[in-house]
Amino acid sequence: MRFLRYMWICVFFCGMALALPLHQAAASTPEKPEAEKKDGELEYVDMNPILLPVISREGKTQNISILISIGIDQGRKPFLEGYQPRLANAYIQTLYSMFDNGEAIRPNGAFDAEKVQTRLLAVTENMLHDNEHLKVHDLLLKAMQARASN
Repeated sequence: MRFLRYMWICVFFCGMALALPLHQAAASTPEKPEAEKKDGELEYVDMNPILLPVISREGKTQNISILISIGIDQGRKPFLEGYQPRLANAYIQTLYSMFDNGEAIRPNGAFDAEKVQTRLLAVTENMLHDNEHLKVHDLLLKAMQARASN
């Protein structure tokens, strides 16, 4: 019994001896420069999926689904959540316009994700430019899929 007590005491002190240098090393690390901090302060908010039924001029129907994340300052998510329905409406109008004009599709038939992303970011910034609480830093297209309807 005495052996177990000494064993626990030894384990306790060995653990303390190992944890103390790790704690001191973590406390002595210098803070990151301001440029590196900004990247870590972004918060990405996932929008609800956008589903678009698109009918081509030939009468073919496609269901297009798009997942979007918006990069904003840390802690500003509640402000953006109030704008989500209006943003989704603006995105749908913009996307329909882009598909109608042929801007969203490359000549080979593939989506032009870069053009769609640039246009949706401009729409987002335009809609939120009056809100002093929100500054949009990034917009990510997480997924764009098209499936032909039967």
